[in-house]
Amino acid sequence: MWAYFLPFDKDSKIPKRGVGTEKQLLNMLGLNRIQLIVGTDCQADYEIAQSSYQHLFEKVSYRPNNNVKLHIAISKKSLYLDKIQAFQNALTALIKEGAIKDISSSYFN
Repeated sequence: MWAYFLPFDKDSKIPKRGVGTEKQLLNMLGLNRIQLIVGTDCQADYEIAQSSYQHLFEKVSYRPNNNVKLHIAISKKSLYLDKIQAFQNALTALIKEGAIKDISSSYFN
């Protein structure tokens, strides 16, 4: 179950459908089964770009002034599990250099 922001999450007048993936939401939107989806920019933008519906949707910008923490996970069964420290070091360096902030600011300007 996703949570976006309290006024939206708690509003019982807005019909909501929970699905397993954003791809399912895009398919429902593309087939006119729903009129609108809510998603985070980085995930929704990626899924829209990968879909066959990319030219059918109009994105509306809405910023409810809440932060959504994003996480990166590596499976315990991954072939790259032994590189977890190197990955952590690289990510820490990108954060310290300001690269992550520069990239994320492109979504919020």
